[in-house]
Parts: sequence; C-alpha cells; structure tokens
Amino acid sequence: MAYPVRVLLPWGISGPLTYLWPEETLGVAVPGLRVEVPLGRSRRVGVVLSVGGGDRDPPPGRLRPVVRALDGVPLWSPEVLRLVLWAADYYRVPPGDFVRLALPPGLRRLGRGVPRGTGEEGQSFRVAPREGRPASCQAEGDAKDEERLGPHALTAERFLASLQEERPGLPVFLDEGRQERLAFYREAGAATLRRGRSVLVLAPDAVRAEEILAALRADGLPALFYHGDLPERDKARLWQDAARGLCPALVGLRSAVFLPRVDLGLFVVDEEHESAYRQEGQVPYHARDLAVVRARFANARVVLASTTPSLETVRNLRLRRYARLVRRASPLPRSRPVFRRVDPRRPGTVGGLSAAALDAVARHLEAGGRVAVYLNRRGYARSLVCPACGWTARCLRCGADAAVHLSLDALLCPHCGWRESLPSLCPSCAGPLRARGGGIERLTHVLRLRFPEETVCSFEAGRRGVGPDGASILVGARRLQHALASSPASLLLVADADAALANPEFRARERFAQALHVLTAGLVGTGGLAPEVLLQSRGVDEEALGVLLTGSYAAYARFEDLFRRRARLPPYAAWALIEASGADGEALRETLERLRVEAEKHGKGSLAAYGPLPLFARGRARARARLLLQADGRKTLRRVIAALEESFGGEEARRRQPWRALMDPETLL
Repeated sequence: MAYPVRVLLPWGISGPLTYLWPEETLGVAVPGLRVEVPLGRSRRVGVVLSVGGGDRDPPPGRLRPVVRALDGVPLWSPEVLRLVLWAADYYRVPPGDFVRLALPPGLRRLGRGVPRGTGEEGQSFRVAPREGRPASCQAEGDAKDEERLGPHALTAERFLASLQEERPGLPVFLDEGRQERLAFYREAGAATLRRGRSVLVLAPDAVRAEEILAALRADGLPALFYHGDLPERDKARLWQDAARGLCPALVGLRSAVFLPRVDLGLFVVDEEHESAYRQEGQVPYHARDLAVVRARFANARVVLASTTPSLETVRNLRLRRYARLVRRASPLPRSRPVFRRVDPRRPGTVGGLSAAALDAVARHLEAGGRVAVYLNRRGYARSLVCPACGWTARCLRCGADAAVHLSLDALLCPHCGWRESLPSLCPSCAGPLRARGGGIERLTHVLRLRFPEETVCSFEAGRRGVGPDGASILVGARRLQHALASSPASLLLVADADAALANPEFRARERFAQALHVLTAGLVGTGGLAPEVLLQSRGVDEEALGVLLTGSYAAYARFEDLFRRRARLPPYAAWALIEASGADGEALRETLERLRVEAEKHGKGSLAAYGPLPLFARGRARARARLLLQADGRKTLRRVIAALEESFGGEEARRRQPWRALMDPETLL
C-alpha cells in the first residue's frame, strides 16, 4: 500500500512537497523522519512533516515515491515540527529555511558518511535523588506564605513540585545572581530527570554555557554541550543520540532551541535579555520567544532567568502572562557602589579619559584594587577623517564609517565586515589624516602610557593577551562582564556613556543599563575604599543619566518602560521592516511606495507606514531601502504582511524587485 506524505526540504521552497510513501518497502511513515526524495534530476534530504497530502496535490499516480528513510527513529518530535511551522508563519520565512538552519550540515546532505540511526528505542534515564538542597532553594515560609503568593508568584518549593504535574503552567521568571541561578538549575534539572523527562538550557554565549555545563556536571547531571564549533560528524551524532533519548540534559546556544528532545520537561533560557538570542539575516528569529512557544507545545515548564530582564519580560510580568519566582534566601550583605558622573570636557583630559577619572584609577590601584574600564567600541578609533578636505573613510559595501584598527593596519566596517588597508594620507587631497572617537585599542594604549608599572589586559574581540587574573587594569566590553564575574574589581569606569545615551537605536539605552548592572555586580571594596562607578558623560541625556546614577536597574526599567509606552515603541507596538534591494534605486523607491500604500489600505487606520527610508549604498553596493510598519498588535501586522505577499509576492515580481519582511526587528539601523 502507498499513500501521500508531506516532506519539508531544507531549501527556500514556499512549503512542503508531497511524495508517495511505499509502505511495503519503507514501513510506516512517521513525522520527523529524515528521508531521501527526488527533486528534479537530483536527490535531496527532507523531513517528513505529516502523513497525507494537501487539497491541491496531484493524484497519487502522478506523485514521485520516497527513495528511502535515513533514520530508524524521527529526528524531530511533533512539537518541534509544529514549532518550525509556527516560526515560519510568524517570521514570514519558508519553513524549509528553518530546517536548513536547524539541521547540522551532515544531516541535511547525502553522501557525507554520517552514521545512520540504529533504530533502537530511546533509553529512559534516572538521576538518583541527592541529599540536601542549595540554599537559594530552601523553603523558609510556611503553608500560609505559599497560599498568599498566588499563581503569579512562586517559591522554589512550589515550582519544583509543579514539575510533577502534567500541565505546563505559566512561564516562570527567575531574578537571581549567577551562582544562585546555577544552584536552581541543578535542583530543577535533577527533579526533571527523576521524572524521566529531559532538560534543555540555552545560554547567550560559550563562556556562560561552559559555566552552566560545569555546574550541572558537578552535581552529577549527565549534561552535554551543543555548539557551532563541534565537528560536523559530532554534531550529527549528538542530534541522533538526542532524538533517541540518550542525552537527558543538553546545554546549547541560540540554535539549540530546535534540538530534538525526548519528552522535554524543563526549558531554561539563561540571561534572557541578551540580544545574542536574536538571529538576524535571511532566517530571523528570537530563541527566547521560540523557547516559550516550544515549551507550550511540549507541555514543559520554561524558566527565563536574568537580573536585568528585557522590557518585553517586564511587561509580561506586569500583565501576569509570566509568573515570578520569589527569592527564598537573602543575598549576602555587600557594600553598595558609589555612583558618580565626571565630565570629559574639563581640562586634563587625555585620550578621552578625564583628569578625575585618571585620579580615581590611580587611587584604587594604590589601595590594591583592580580597575575595569568599559568601552563598547572595537579598534583604535571610530572613524578616519581628513581635516583639510573633509574626506571620511567609509565602507564601499554599505557606506558606513569604517573603524580604524591599528593592530591590523586596516579599516574595518563594524556592520558588514568590509576590510581595506589603512591609508597613510588622504586619498582626496594627500593631506594628513586624523582618527576620531577612541576605541579599545587607543584606550589601552593611553592607560599603558599613564600607568607603565601596571599590567593592562585588553579584551578586544578575537585577541589574546594577559589573562584577567594577572592584570590590574581590564579594558573591554562584553567579555569584561565575564572577567569581572571571576575576578572582581573595585572601580568601574565607563569611558563613554554618551555613546549609548545618544544612540538613535531605541534599544541602546536598555542594553547599556543591563550591561552596567551586570558589571556593577562584579565590584568589591578594597583597602578601605568602597566600590565605585564612574560614568563619563557630557550630559546628552540628563534624565536617563540621573536614573542610571541611582544604581537601580529596576528604577531604570520603570523609566525606560514609561518612555517606550509614550513613544509607542516595542513592546507597546508591533514593528516590521520591509527591506528591498536592487540595481535601480528609482524602481526600488517606487516598489516600496506601492507597498506603503497597500499596507496602509489593509491596515485600515490601525497601522502606520514610514518610508521608504534609504540605506547606505555607495561604490559597488546595490541600492537598498526600508519601509517601517508600526501597528498596535502583531495580529494586524501579520495580516497586513500576508496581504502584501499575496499582492506583490509573486516569483516574477520578486525577481524584478526582491523584498522581504522582518518581524520584530532587533535593530532599525
């Protein structure tokens, strides 16, 4: 007997293709199986989506048969296939693109020597109960306290008990320090494994993932790490083992949200506010949001953890869409940092560091402390200009100002990665050039000249040098946060707070406040000096700066939330970007104008369109432009985009003037 099956191919095809499944030779079709199917004159790897054909499929006699099944057990469970379809519909991307993104290369290509599944059933797993419980999870209240908290605030006791229930419950938000979170992950992970269900933990970067992995293994949990640097063959084997239930606990980065799990019971997103969970490019998605959706599909509990929650999470907590996990143990008392602002425009400024900032650095070094200098700008300088004729070094690909990297003797575009040799004279007038806007390289050079007896460690991305344990001055941005977690400092100097406060990107201030709070948590007093935070600012945003100087992220979150609400910015509005590119700039503008008129017509007064907004396009670059759509809700936005795709989304129209829609863009620049 033969019957139709729908197969997703890891290519940009609009939807699944229907094939004929010969049951007498291949057995029973199961959704999630990898199969080999004919496509044109070649053969491809696909994933069975469902059994049965569609309404518009040709009769079975005209369907091509599936060649063979490539696995003994399905690689993807029904909830992951459902997640792929949900994400494809929400982000307006062909579902096959998510298959290509998620599957390791060795599992989506033929003839790569990847071991075929053995067909053995998933093995059950158990973890023996451990004596005691981490301090952060110990119960301190009584039954009356449990009843008083209600369904939107949970103690650790109540949450661990809920892992025994069949209902998934609300997503849970955990506001704990790094070490307290690790203790909770161990406790909740062990309780989940004792039920015979699996655990999946997402981390924003490899450093944090290694910390979580070490904590789980130290407590006896059999955890594995899935990341992009694994050899292709190891990736494929881990996927197949996870599909058979041989990996009860997995830690991974963003793309691990699609990993196969047998009976997923607990899904954790660590540092849920991190922008690293947002995937841009041809297949955009946010791993945090997909984790919440997948947990609901899998009937699992999901925990979002951070000490600096995103404004989306803050709003969901206020609307009681999420439950809050209440702290059960008071943190150890620690001295509160002193926050001060210094003005770099005053006399005595050297290399972007004011005299007051340099005096504070010297004072803490003399007391035996360590100094951390935060600057979120790579390279030596932000731009290279000619004072005589006004020439500015710009990227020939996207037109953005190119950054100066003296250590590489090159100009690098911070947006697209374009690179060119560093010129010695102005290409326009042959005059001398000047670097403007100091970066990490320049700041490190200035500090080494000012404090020659001290060891300065620069956390420039991709560079190696003196480790943080052997340095008294640390300079960097994101990697500085990890360094302070293990090697505390007594002084935090923010070299350029205005870079974030004056940034036109609407999420820049939120990210800066989050980074500042995390860095401040790594400060300790020394030699009789209290921990200190200095913000160098010219006062471009006095109101926001005043809230930051309170040292309270909760206060800043309330301030930023009110600003977003009044300005109708996310999360109080749904945004989408329609981006188009082409060789003819005028035709591009006309296409976006037609899209804007059509969008406003379908929006019926509940949607606003802004643009077309031209993007940088110089030299060899194609013309590019964007159209911003703003609506009160995502349903309206998705309905309008679907109407635009139906009206202007034909293959011939897309070939003449390609465009695509980006839902919930992380950045507008």
